[in-house]
Amino acid sequence: MKHIYKSITVLTLFLVLLRALGFLRTIEIAYLFGSQESTDGIFLALTVILSVYAISLKAFSEGMIPYLEKHYTRNDFISSLLWVMCVAFFLNLILFIYANEITQIIGPGLGELGTQVTSKSLRIFSFMSYPMLGNALFSAYLYYSKNYNIVDIGDIIRNIICVVIIYLWSNDVIGVVYAWFIGSWISSIYIVYIFIRRVFKNLGKINHSDIPLKTGIFFSTAINLIIYIAVIIDKYFLSFSTEGTISNFTYGNALRAIILTTIVAASRKIFLVEFTNHGFGYKKSLLNTFILLSVCSFSLYIFSIPLTKLFFLRGEISPTDVQVIATVLQFVAISLPFYSLFEILSQKLYSQQKYSIVLKGAVILVILKTIICYLTFENFGLFSVLGSKLFFEIGLFMVVFIYLWKRQFKTEKS
Repeated sequence: MKHIYKSITVLTLFLVLLRALGFLRTIEIAYLFGSQESTDGIFLALTVILSVYAISLKAFSEGMIPYLEKHYTRNDFISSLLWVMCVAFFLNLILFIYANEITQIIGPGLGELGTQVTSKSLRIFSFMSYPMLGNALFSAYLYYSKNYNIVDIGDIIRNIICVVIIYLWSNDVIGVVYAWFIGSWISSIYIVYIFIRRVFKNLGKINHSDIPLKTGIFFSTAINLIIYIAVIIDKYFLSFSTEGTISNFTYGNALRAIILTTIVAASRKIFLVEFTNHGFGYKKSLLNTFILLSVCSFSLYIFSIPLTKLFFLRGEISPTDVQVIATVLQFVAISLPFYSLFEILSQKLYSQQKYSIVLKGAVILVILKTIICYLTFENFGLFSVLGSKLFFEIGLFMVVFIYLWKRQFKTEKS
């Protein structure tokens, strides 16, 4: 077990650095451009392309790893890569050609400037489909071959480039878009280089008739698609709010993301690989994790205003913006322990290929979330979105926990 904890420690350090740089990038954007209609447009466009990246990354790392034991060959990899590049090509075309229509769907409440910025950003981001989907495929092979930190190093390179370019291009908010574009391609080149050197030459040469893009990939993609649809729904309703609300919502969530990554993301990747074919006792670990997450959640809630002032009350951010960001932080802090445990517990179901439980629960919850927002947004605005987000994330945890409690925890105990 020592190698597991060592891998988790190393990966955690890389993830902390990755999130710290990502948070620095967010602070830099807030400092230079504040919360305005143009930043709302960029964050809305970023939500779309980063949702695609996150969905594909999780789909491949969660859904494909259990199949690589029998499909770790060059032919299978080449077939998978061709399939992924075809998907990236069609995604590129859709985002580029229908950028205006997509903007009207996801952000109908934006003003003229916000709509223009979102459409332009989507067209530029559309060409990031290739490096992002490619990195997602490479990640599955890299994780399986115990090269856990390569994708994260690539993301660190991307964030460093973003921070530098945004600073140099500080006279125009569209520089944020080009920074992401350039950073994504350079980080992808690094990942491909490492993949060829460390993994590709070790792939088997036996041809298999099956391509490892089946049940696991489909369900994992569907589950994460539903989760990120919930994120887009939040931005959809917030587009009807006052100028800068989407930006402040993004800034508030950035603080939680550091803790979410540090505690959860490192361990969940390792556990999926190490325990795909083995039992794993969660009880004591879950209790310790829940206590740690609860302490973090309580601290974020209590110190939401001081933390927000510390990181954001400078440059173009106003005191009013600080109050909104702090409110967002308080709500997302409450759901932190529950959503984090959902991320961890769901790995046990994924490793056993029991995807349908999470998928059904996520579909029902996102429908209920949308109904809640629709019925309450006019009267409660931002609080409606935050409340529905809290309901959705706690609901995901309850679906997985109740199933495991009834079907597996009691069995393990007996």
